Amino acid sequence: MEHQPIDSAEFKFPDTALPEDDASRETRRDRPAMEYGELSAEEKEKMAELERQFANPQLVEINTPEVEGERMNIEYVVLDVRTDEEKDQAAKNNEHTVVHIPGYGSSLRSPDAFAKLLALREKKRVIVMSQPSTGKSDPAPKEWLKFSRDERSFAPFAESLSRAVDAIRTNEAQSGSSLTTEELSVVSSSMGSIIAAEMAKAHPKKVKDLVLLHPGGINEENVLQLAVRYLPETFGSKIATKLRKPLTDQQMDEMGKAFQETFGKSLQQTFEEAGGQGEFSLQDATQQETDMYRAVTQDIMKDSAANTARGKYREGLRLLLWEALTIAKGGMQRTLKDIKANTYVVFGGEDGLFPADQMSKAKEALQDNPNVRAEILPTVHDEIYQRPRDYTGRVGTFLDDMRKLEASSGRA
Repeated sequence: MEHQPIDSAEFKFPDTALPEDDASRETRRDRPAMEYGELSAEEKEKMAELERQFANPQLVEINTPEVEGERMNIEYVVLDVRTDEEKDQAAKNNEHTVVHIPGYGSSLRSPDAFAKLLALREKKRVIVMSQPSTGKSDPAPKEWLKFSRDERSFAPFAESLSRAVDAIRTNEAQSGSSLTTEELSVVSSSMGSIIAAEMAKAHPKKVKDLVLLHPGGINEENVLQLAVRYLPETFGSKIATKLRKPLTDQQMDEMGKAFQETFGKSLQQTFEEAGGQGEFSLQDATQQETDMYRAVTQDIMKDSAANTARGKYREGLRLLLWEALTIAKGGMQRTLKDIKANTYVVFGGEDGLFPADQMSKAKEALQDNPNVRAEILPTVHDEIYQRPRDYTGRVGTFLDDMRKLEASSGRA
């Protein structure tokens, strides 16, 4: 199914905005599930390199925001498998490094499939970071956790990640391999979108593109009501994933026959037309997708478990409560009004945690932004990472369109 942007006419698109039927959209059509399961020989080689890159995260040291004289470490990984020719073309197109900020309680491990696919299929340089108090990043200092309603803010988290990118770029320059761009495309999800929006507000010259996937913090609400929605939406989908099993041979045979009868051609032909190479196996593709889905879920659950373990201690419980209260405070509408970056907002039509009816408030807050796109997908909250193909193509198209738009208006 092709998902169209909703109510785009209500947004103030520049006269030079690209038409919806642009050729680039056609080449980035939604790929069927089988294509993610089957990789070409070249893609398999690049994916192996991405696996190696992801398996070796690094730490970068920065000055701790709002705490004089203290330093902290931020965990990060850089994903980049572009050829020299692709890097040269990216520079000519003025492409920006993509920085991804995961959601609540998630380290850089949780979005690994999303980030790898963005680097592989969309040919982007991607930096994923563990925000403070997740993964191997240092804990958020107690000075950040102000419980007064007016003082609760993710701004110091945003500033720590902004400084981390600056430090990464400095380290690269010193080693003679500088590739991280000064201008960034910041992609985020859930609670990470609140942090990303704070970064875009504080650094408008640095953050040129802002992607908010299933953003939290739009509505002001009771923290207990938020918690009631959180449990079934997150852990319910994770439990369902744990129980997910590959289809039987009989089911695969029946599905194959149904495909042939429906489309009037073989699955092999369908696979090749979608860009696949080699012999297609629906069983292998389904098994690979199931393995990927389980792997992502396990990483999310590991991060949740780590967060729970941290919560056994008084400071850990304090952090968890503070994060929940800060999300429930809302305030994203006020932040979004100050955003100058090209902005792409996506909600899930079946998202029970941050429902899609919040889109109207996001649109209202962004009405003065000259280039905004919005879309509602038929997905639940966690599908951002569990089914990355539903999102990466859209994100890649949006970022590429922004560069073309800048070039056509002479702003590149």
